[in-house]
Amino acid sequence: MRTLLKRGTHDLHRDLVLPERTLSVDLDHHNLHLHDGTTPGGLSVGVAVRLSGPTAVLQGNQATYTIVGYDSFATYTVTAGAGTVSITDDTITYTAPASGDIDVLTITRNGVSRTFTITLNTLGLDGIYTELSGGPSARRYHSAVAINGLMYVFGGYGGSNLNDLWVYDPQTDGWTQLTTGATARYIHSAVAIDGRMYVFGGNGGGYLNDLWLVS
Repeated sequence: MRTLLKRGTHDLHRDLVLPERTLSVDLDHHNLHLHDGTTPGGLSVGVAVRLSGPTAVLQGNQATYTIVGYDSFATYTVTAGAGTVSITDDTITYTAPASGDIDVLTITRNGVSRTFTITLNTLGLDGIYTELSGGPSARRYHSAVAINGLMYVFGGYGGSNLNDLWVYDPQTDGWTQLTTGATARYIHSAVAIDGRMYVFGGNGGGYLNDLWLVS
């Protein structure tokens, strides 16, 4: 057995010779480290845990966190202020409560605790459905994009291929039909970029690969 002791900011090092292996104990002015040379760092006593995962979770939803620098020799516990939480090895599974603005996870490693604040977000929906006015004819496989607070609906299939373009204004709950130059199609794609609508491909009696700009 070898012991080296120094004062102040110095270190203490001791080798413990056991029948099967030698364990090294290092004590600095912050932490105690126990290791056998096979795992760097080994068991750390007095080190607060760190987590990797989202800082905001939707109310009622689930999130997963990973313990950074997980040590299989350490003892971990985790509690949540309002939600539910479980831990398996280095993975923490958290389920947010259905209401509230924040929640707090408390992670304890070898007696040293640290708290993590989680922001609880809502979808902004109250679950109440209100039927608004209808404009375009019934259809499926159409596209819709939002531009500057308006919704644009193009094409689709309603007994035949369609190429009509409609705009919906939620402020007035009104529809307006616009002119269109694209050929009739359905199962196409559409995106909004810089205030313009782009329509690509789809099926118009055959596969299409044309690109149209609606501005």
